[in-house]
Amino acid sequence: HAKIKDSMPLLEKNEPKMSEAKNYLSSILNHGRLSGLAVLLRLVSNSWAQAILLLQPPEALGLQE
Repeated sequence: HAKIKDSMPLLEKNEPKMSEAKNYLSSILNHGRLSGLAVLLRLVSNSWAQAILLLQPPEALGLQE
């Protein structure tokens, strides 16, 4: 039970950040700025693809003969 109580202040500290993020996202969606969100999502998905490819050995990527 002590671990749960110790982690509660961390959750309370992060709560304002989460509400700020939610407010920001809702303001973007409400104001029709979806193109910026689409660009952000595309950048995130591209970086994940690159990170996954970099985890594979060079032979699997066909970089070495």
